[in-house]
Amino acid sequence: MSLNVLLVASEAVPLAKTGGLGDMVSAYAAALREAGVDATILIPAYPKALQTVDGLQKVASVTGLPGGDGAFYRGRMPDTGVPVILLRMDHLYAREGLYQDAKGRDYEDNAIRFASLSAAAVKIAEGIRGFKKPDIVHAHDWQAALVPLIVKRGWAGRPSPIRARCIFTIHNVAYQGIFPREAMAELDLPGDLFNSDALEFYGNLNLMKAGLVFAEKLTTVSPTYAKEIVQSSEIGAGLEGLLRHRQADLTGIMNGVDYERWNPEKDPAIAHRYSANDLSGKAVCKAALQQELGLEQEPGTMICAAIGRLAHQKGYDILAQAEAGVMSFTGEPDGGPMRYPIAIADMTCGMYSAMGILAALYAREKTGRGQFLDMALLDSQLTWLANVGSSYLNAKASPKRWGNAHPSIVPYEVFRGADGRCFVVGVGTEALWKRLLRLLEMESVIGQDERFRTNALRTKNRTELIPLLQKTLNGQPASAWLEQLAAALIPAAPINTVEEAVTDTQILARNMIVELKHPALGKALSIGNPIKFSETPVSYRLPPPLLGEHTSAILEGLGYTPEEVREMSVTS
Repeated sequence: MSLNVLLVASEAVPLAKTGGLGDMVSAYAAALREAGVDATILIPAYPKALQTVDGLQKVASVTGLPGGDGAFYRGRMPDTGVPVILLRMDHLYAREGLYQDAKGRDYEDNAIRFASLSAAAVKIAEGIRGFKKPDIVHAHDWQAALVPLIVKRGWAGRPSPIRARCIFTIHNVAYQGIFPREAMAELDLPGDLFNSDALEFYGNLNLMKAGLVFAEKLTTVSPTYAKEIVQSSEIGAGLEGLLRHRQADLTGIMNGVDYERWNPEKDPAIAHRYSANDLSGKAVCKAALQQELGLEQEPGTMICAAIGRLAHQKGYDILAQAEAGVMSFTGEPDGGPMRYPIAIADMTCGMYSAMGILAALYAREKTGRGQFLDMALLDSQLTWLANVGSSYLNAKASPKRWGNAHPSIVPYEVFRGADGRCFVVGVGTEALWKRLLRLLEMESVIGQDERFRTNALRTKNRTELIPLLQKTLNGQPASAWLEQLAAALIPAAPINTVEEAVTDTQILARNMIVELKHPALGKALSIGNPIKFSETPVSYRLPPPLLGEHTSAILEGLGYTPEEVREMSVTS
């Protein structure tokens, strides 16, 4: 008798997909059946699933689910023939998105939607005419995580008569299905499970914990990920302690590839098929991609692409800012995090890459050996912590949000003139503090106040001092104050617009705006190089290159022959 396995998930390709979960579940089920296991997939009956599945037929009605009544439909995957069970509850699943609406907002009833899926799986495990009772129920991610709990503890006050064993797979531990505490009652879950050893998570309900606590065995998508989610608080997303507790039952199994689906010899979606023995079709595919993206169809142009969701693990700029800790102390003191409005992670990584390339070239000149550079946005962004990072590492001192003010020097921040224009004043020494008092004619008032006698006291009493200074600064426009501050040799600067910055006399005197001849634009202006060499001044002979313009020259400079470069152009 073959083993019967019911796979429970929220996605399965080609019926429903937002990420790798759908690919894995479908390919996994097909592989199990090839190995002699009687595997069936249970997913919600989304509109596309109902339209796509082969041989669709209603099998049974089902009642008493958290979201109400529904029906089971049976069919087969159109490509592999894997048996599929669809849970039809149109009031829950007949929607545009799987988890979110068109504006990217999570559906408010997601807890009910996927608790219904879990409860339906348990109904099948209890026994429904037309379906085999599974020996194993394999639940995937938080959407199916209640299955092991219901199998072990029952549901809605009823004990479980089920003998099936449960496996729970973590595809991405960052997505845990977290809902308000009130959802416990809404889902009719046992109240005694709302504790930190079970479903409670910082005062909320965490559905993923149901799978982690109650499944007999746990798996995840690779051996490396299995180690990371146990060892790292960042990657473990707050569940690393529980995962360490279950580590003996946790196995990392590398996700496989469905060679039937991902096979360029058979793929109907690409412009021209190709194989390992004949790569000529890749050039046709490349040209088709260039045309689709509106790029010049140059066979010698190198194309670099990143495919992935904008999720925190993917490493994009704002995510690097957030994950590197930078955004934990940006923004106003009484506000939330604030990102830098420019791509500082990209720029920092680019600058470090340039330095790394120069260092590697110098090393090659000395040793005759080349090397690879391994660069990451997150690593580069972490360097922005600088002394803040050192303070935490050595003294456990976490920075606070200070907005436009200096955390330990006062006054050293933004002020406003009578015309509403803002400017920055930096009073970094006691001598500068005395100059400022003389300029503002406040020596006999603030200068005699014991609260402001030293920088340490001014920092302590910042909230009292700054309004007093601002009241005086309200008396003249910003430009007048800037002239007087400059005459008093007190560091100060206007907060310029971009237009004011690029036309600033100092910027122009430093030759920071340069003119270039551009093949597409004719004459183009650009920000110049801030490095000024005494003997070999920077020249601007070339504009920024067009995409792939210098690829051949660079590759030949790295030692490839012209024939090898042409071959790479054809096969890339």
